[in-house]
Amino acid sequence: MVAEAPILRDVMSVMKWERMTLEGTVKRIAVLCAAVAMLTVSLGAADQTWVGEISDSACEMQHESGTENVPPPPAKECVANCVHGGSKYVLVVENKVLQVANQNLPALADLAGSKVKITGTLAGNTVTVTKLEKAE
Repeated sequence: MVAEAPILRDVMSVMKWERMTLEGTVKRIAVLCAAVAMLTVSLGAADQTWVGEISDSACEMQHESGTENVPPPPAKECVANCVHGGSKYVLVVENKVLQVANQNLPALADLAGSKVKITGTLAGNTVTVTKLEKAE
């Protein structure tokens, strides 16, 4: 039994080393995956350009008065009213509604209800605007 103790210690030592090596490998793989993900995101975040209309999250594609038999107000006024009431600015492009990440751009209020050309980055369905101008 005395001879078995050093062997047992050696086996335990090898098992501990293998566990440490496995944990280190898992950590290295996790760091590598995170680096690849960040590189992919940074490469995929190129500016894109859309032409659409600045609307609001309540009305989106169709402005309504909210009262039966009453025509809706002009788009600019409707968007201003809805945003004042808590809605967010959105960009309507064809049949898609894209959220606008940077809501504090003064040009959003100026061009509300207008056809615009927006340049920015898209993440999911949210645009971070880098340039906003009236479309021709």
